[in-house]
Amino acid sequence: MDTSSVKKSVKVYQKSDLIFEENSCGNEMYILRSGKVRLAVGGATRGADVGCIEQPGDFFGEMALIDNSPRSATAIADEDNTELEVLDRHSLLEMIKEQPQFALHLMSELCRRVRLGNTLYLEVIRGAMSPFCRNNCLGKTMDAFARQAMCQSARGSCGEITEMGYWRCPACDYIYVSEFGDPQSKICAGTPFEKLPYSWICPECGGGKGGFEKIES
Repeated sequence: MDTSSVKKSVKVYQKSDLIFEENSCGNEMYILRSGKVRLAVGGATRGADVGCIEQPGDFFGEMALIDNSPRSATAIADEDNTELEVLDRHSLLEMIKEQPQFALHLMSELCRRVRLGNTLYLEVIRGAMSPFCRNNCLGKTMDAFARQAMCQSARGSCGEITEMGYWRCPACDYIYVSEFGDPQSKICAGTPFEKLPYSWICPECGGGKGGFEKIES
């Protein structure tokens, strides 16, 4: 990437130097000349690594510069003498003006990151949903999560919660959450599935209690 015609500054960082911090305001982006940069979320020391910038010409920090949002990650130099070109908003606009192909390169990289993020998000969601719904149904899974969260500390008229658990209706994937019970059928919060009357039916499809399957934690 040729940036010789654009006014810029160059900064050099040593290993473990903080370049910028997550949630901080950002008015600069960076292009790697040499060295390596580690990107992390959740903090520089206790966070999780989400990327590594190690190829000369790779850039980072552009999101905060483009939309004025806080930094989405922390950037830390991962090698001594890591050399970075620093572009402010004016310099970025000048580069796009003089080198339109840079704008295309910038958009292509952002698209790649979005696609990667979508793929990772889908894998996480599938992993979270699979114990609850055979068809990875986000709505049913989130409904179960919500019912559990609303009654995390619930104590119903049946007494203190003594047994928790999830039970799934194989016909419609409705999930019975013990903490929540089934207010529609006047089953109080904290009622274990085993103590439901045998006449109790699935509130979504009407399936019998005997057909429910326990979800192993």
